[in-house]
Amino acid sequence: MPELSALMKYDRDYRRTNLLCITETWLTEESDDISLEGYSLIRWDRDSQKSSKTIGGGLSMFVNDRWATNITVHETYCLTDYELLMVSFRPHYLPREFEQITVALVYVPGPNFTLAAEGIAASYNKALRNSADDPVFLL
Repeated sequence: MPELSALMKYDRDYRRTNLLCITETWLTEESDDISLEGYSLIRWDRDSQKSSKTIGGGLSMFVNDRWATNITVHETYCLTDYELLMVSFRPHYLPREFEQITVALVYVPGPNFTLAAEGIAASYNKALRNSADDPVFLL
């Protein structure tokens, strides 16, 4: 976190970041709180009881407060074959024809990639159906 904080403060490209997505955070409920000044944190820690994996995993998004403050978490999954965090944002500067954007952040550790792909596709397609013509991004 100190290195990331320094990059966000002193590196122009990092400083311009509106959405920073991280997989394999390795955070747990017992982890120290992590934060970046000027950013809201959305995180989904691996649940070892649901995924059957005891270490690793976890998803997080840092949202630049100057970019968007209206944030809604729609779906979260922590399964053996994939982890998913689906979030919608209403950026301050968004073309009028769009109400929001939706981002699905996914981590696929395997081993059943077919099952993971089916679950991710179902969540993505559901987001597309619910979004009208709003953009939906899959990361």
